[in-house]
Amino acid sequence: MTTRTVDMDWRTRSLRVLPMFLLPALSFGSICIMGFRVSLNFVSFNTPFEVYIAHFNA
Repeated sequence: MTTRTVDMDWRTRSLRVLPMFLLPALSFGSICIMGFRVSLNFVSFNTPFEVYIAHFNA
């Protein structure tokens, strides 16, 4: 895909170049969102001492 043609309008050129910048941005955003959701599964809101006490009280 080339954008060096002389007769191409700037709007057409920008639409042809847009996917090169948009796709990496979308993939970065989706990986960040998925990583954030995965990290929330491992978050414990209890302190280690509360987890220790709950283990022996169960």
